Amino acid sequence: MGFHSATLAAARATPVAIRADSSSNPKASGQGRLDSNRIRGKGVVSHGVPSSSSLSTKRSSLLPLRGDSARVPRPAALRLRVVAESAPAEGAGNPAGGGSKHPRDVIPAAAKADGVSIVAGATAVAEAPAALQPPTVAGSVPGVGAAAAPDAVRLVPRVEEREGYWVLKEEFRTSLNPAEKIKIAKDPMTLLAEGGKALRELALKTMQEVDASKEAKDDIDSRFKWLGLFHRRKQQYGRFMMRLRLPNGITTSEQTRFLADVISRYGDEGVADITTRQNWQIRGVTLQDTPDIIEGLKKVNLRFIQSGMDNARNVVGNPLAGIDPLEIIDTRPFCQAIDDVITGNGDGNTALSNLPRKWNASVVGSHDLFEHPHINDLAFMPALRRTSGGGSGEEGELGFEMHVGGFFSSKRCEEAIPMDAWVPAQPADVAAASRAVLEAFRDLGSRSNRQKTRMMYLIEDLGMEVFRAEVEKRMPNGHLPRVSSTLHHSSNGNGSTTSTTATPANPITHSLIDPSWTRRSYLGVHPQKQPGLVFVGLHVPVGRVHPSTLYELARLAEEYGSGEVRLTVEQNVIIPNVPVGRVGELLKEPLLGGDTGEVEAGGGEGRRGGVEAEEEKGEVGRGGVRWDELSAQPGNLMGSLVACTGSQFCGQAIIETKQRAVQITRQLEETLNLPEPVRIHWTGCPNSCGQVQVADIGLMGCMARDENKRPVEGVDIYLGGRIGSDSHLGQVHKAAVPCKDLLPVLQEILVENFGATRK
Repeated sequence: MGFHSATLAAARATPVAIRADSSSNPKASGQGRLDSNRIRGKGVVSHGVPSSSSLSTKRSSLLPLRGDSARVPRPAALRLRVVAESAPAEGAGNPAGGGSKHPRDVIPAAAKADGVSIVAGATAVAEAPAALQPPTVAGSVPGVGAAAAPDAVRLVPRVEEREGYWVLKEEFRTSLNPAEKIKIAKDPMTLLAEGGKALRELALKTMQEVDASKEAKDDIDSRFKWLGLFHRRKQQYGRFMMRLRLPNGITTSEQTRFLADVISRYGDEGVADITTRQNWQIRGVTLQDTPDIIEGLKKVNLRFIQSGMDNARNVVGNPLAGIDPLEIIDTRPFCQAIDDVITGNGDGNTALSNLPRKWNASVVGSHDLFEHPHINDLAFMPALRRTSGGGSGEEGELGFEMHVGGFFSSKRCEEAIPMDAWVPAQPADVAAASRAVLEAFRDLGSRSNRQKTRMMYLIEDLGMEVFRAEVEKRMPNGHLPRVSSTLHHSSNGNGSTTSTTATPANPITHSLIDPSWTRRSYLGVHPQKQPGLVFVGLHVPVGRVHPSTLYELARLAEEYGSGEVRLTVEQNVIIPNVPVGRVGELLKEPLLGGDTGEVEAGGGEGRRGGVEAEEEKGEVGRGGVRWDELSAQPGNLMGSLVACTGSQFCGQAIIETKQRAVQITRQLEETLNLPEPVRIHWTGCPNSCGQVQVADIGLMGCMARDENKRPVEGVDIYLGGRIGSDSHLGQVHKAAVPCKDLLPVLQEILVENFGATRK
């Protein structure tokens, strides 16, 4: 079945110019190599997007619109001066909302259990006094709205703290999914209690001893995921994948070298993968080695805690943060602050380790939306909030609008929607807002049908206004400013004040994201904002690396840069802070296939490396795939290729992905001329870790039938995915295509829809 979300009905407001350089948009200046964000030709939905409001509206065939607001004209651009180092939002108390596009709905203290009778061990069904019943809430945010307001019992938190751990209350323990039962039997975070005593004891057991005990088996198959350890029972019995945490995808050469040391001891099974959340996963780990590996990670300051199961995952930020001349804001301190809250500064945070389901967050730092905010449970989008009341020359405070509810799953995919909330651009404020959202999800989210426990289901259940109110009351000062609300300001010199009412044509907050921006490519060589330095974006085939590649990456980052390595959601790497004079030398390194110095800073057409390197070099995997073909100038298909783990290591996958993706992509590049990059994503199953719905062409693993009606590995082909301000989820174009027949089908799609020509 296909997932579809129609076009953005209301793009962000006209962006505010915060730099004097009017040619900063690469669309106008021609800087950089531009990514393909448009599908052409017949048989494919047109994705032109009107821009009509400072709030974006997402629609989905699987998310009925309830209380959809009327579209309004885009407000005129304003000249706003950013107030540097602005203070956090004002204290408690919300400004009145007269004239706001989103009407205020006062929510009484419905979450209190006063007058509510709850029987222990039974489903909570009780009558609350009339005074405690919240009013019916009109849908203020398109896409989620006019659901009947929940009664007081629905807003009673379902978990409570007991002896340092957050536990599901007995009265809510009906119809639980298996994961919840495992958490109730034993909190996974206890594995690290007493200096990790329980972990060390497990590491001394053989796998036969582990399997003989239900508790021990549940520990390594389920509870270990809270430590980032995933037992590969089906594919690699007795071996573990270990997932780390890299806020904003930034790591160091020392950390990279340590990971190489770890996986090098495991032979062919020891590999590392870059994930679609700017993160590392290492493979081949044995149970006996886990305590030592964890101690080693701590020594090099690499986090691993709460990286799997019902936890907040790695916080994604702009891979060019702090070095891009065109960035809006540096996302690094915000991603770090969020991760510090989630993980208790890396030591573990039991207050946020018992969520109903996994949870993703991103902080956007540029117009390019490299962070893919629309598929995150919480996304912070740069926005300027007026601090004076009207006319030209207004002042503004830099901050973020909050969008919520984006997710992918095997049953449903949704894009994030506006929450009508804004926070100042201060790490403490962003972290506090993240914690408030997480606590609302933790306290109120469903824990029954695991297919319906992501945060969007809670938002739909409560309605956006009630969900927003629950988040707001969990803020440190009980206040969460709205995107559009009344602005109070001084009207004269005698201290009296008047108010300016926000309207669609005169909003308080303006998005800083330019909806007309053409997404740039970070691959290749590009100038940094720091004079004399460049960053070099390197393509890593489907994110797979072996120890030798990790060692070389660490060396190159130290020798040519500042010892920093950055990961991207497209499974590639960036080496920043390279002196301009050393670019040619770097590109001649064997790891890059001997790319020449013909590539100029800002993007050039230098000779492609990697693919053309000598065949005898590098790691050669099954099927002849070489995994060290890193290149600063990959082909228009290879450079944007993404693939999940696939059936080689993942028990959920239906098909093999990584090697097949590289092989077919090479065949496509050998037979076709592509005028611009095309993004092809592979995922091995409907869980869509490879995010096929946002790709130009998405390939989702399934079982198909060949010409003799025999079952074979196949794919459903998705078309029409978009990233950027006009984001759009693709839909199924052709179902159940056998993988062995895939090459001519993809050739035809590329010719008919993407301007390819046959060689």
